[in-house]
Amino acid sequence: MKVSPLAGKPAPESILANIPRLVTDYYAFAPDPAAITQRVAFGTSGHRGTSLECSFNEEHILAITQAICIHRRQQGIDGPLFIGIDTHALSEPAFASGALFTANDGVIGQGLWFTDGTSGETREVMSFPSDPYRAFPQFFTSLPGQVLFVAGDSSAGRELWRTDGTTSGTGRVADINPGTASGSAIESSLGAVVLNGVAYFGADDGVHGIQLWRSDGTAPGTFL
Repeated sequence: MKVSPLAGKPAPESILANIPRLVTDYYAFAPDPAAITQRVAFGTSGHRGTSLECSFNEEHILAITQAICIHRRQQGIDGPLFIGIDTHALSEPAFASGALFTANDGVIGQGLWFTDGTSGETREVMSFPSDPYRAFPQFFTSLPGQVLFVAGDSSAGRELWRTDGTTSGTGRVADINPGTASGSAIESSLGAVVLNGVAYFGADDGVHGIQLWRSDGTAPGTFL
């Protein structure tokens, strides 16, 4: 077996992955079901791919999560489901997408749901009734003990929210672009990059245009 000349040496910068780009593309791009290379495909280690080629994106993880929940319900499986992550650059975003998801209950409309993979612990965290402002939650970003996401309501438009998986621990973090007319205040965030427990993302406060913002999941800790 031929030994790589890079064996035992630090990887040169030219071959390092652009992690912020990977995470951003994970949220930004939606796969095309008509393209075979962009469909969910299981190999020896589950679904593989890269967000750069639209083969490992949030919609893949949401589809897999839904399929697992449907299968378990159909088969009467109600035991624990363990979700593990590794050192893959998209493990944290995928974990957040899998544990928290958006669903329509057929009555009120879209809502934020939590699951541990069992029917007994699959529950709605908060409803987001369909109206011009309460667009469904999306762009989940995992922080220690909480998850940030984008959602909207009639008083502030689409803004930055957080949840710890409970109703009482779910709410808007900050009204970055004040007023309902600014409905897409952080549409440009798409995927935040997390560093040392802080999320960094693009947002527009209506004054400075799209700039780099940061948030630790609290109002005081969210600023330009």
